Amino acid sequence: MDSLGNRDHDFDTTLLQKEKDLYEGYNFEKIIPQLPNEKATWSVVTKTRMPLNQNDLLAMVNKQKRKGTSAWTIMNSKEMKGYKRKQVDQLIEGRERADPRFRYELAGLKLDQQSDKWGNRSTTAFHVILKRRLRKDLASAGHAGLGELQEPHREVIDLSRASDDPSEGSSRDYHHGSPPPLHF
Repeated sequence: MDSLGNRDHDFDTTLLQKEKDLYEGYNFEKIIPQLPNEKATWSVVTKTRMPLNQNDLLAMVNKQKRKGTSAWTIMNSKEMKGYKRKQVDQLIEGRERADPRFRYELAGLKLDQQSDKWGNRSTTAFHVILKRRLRKDLASAGHAGLGELQEPHREVIDLSRASDDPSEGSSRDYHHGSPPPLHF
């Protein structure tokens, strides 16, 4: 076991060395409001890095692929409208700003949902797996530079003061442009 309590695996580097891809996983949960009359929203969340190794993250992506559910399909669903979608967009954009050598793509997305007594389903948490790829211009120049950047394990993300209206959709276009990174 490692220091986070995960099983140690012999890391199969064949696929990742070939494409120089790495995976990163994040959990998102609503912040519980401090005042009794406030309602928890997806505008203010706790983002926590998944304490999983590359094999575990890749297994999660492959499991979603085997089920035939695409992360892109979920991302474009009504369940991901508004601030949930904006949180994913901000995560991808923030990771690309933090290290411009890489491009980040949505590789996996899972919603935890529960039903109320009337049968209405609501999302209680969601989990995002990003695939980190070396930008093509850097890959052809031979700059591997695959070092890990240090980032907080847990942080609060507050989009409630953002100027964009989340009901108008995302700034990223998930219908057009480059195809999804993995076809599930």
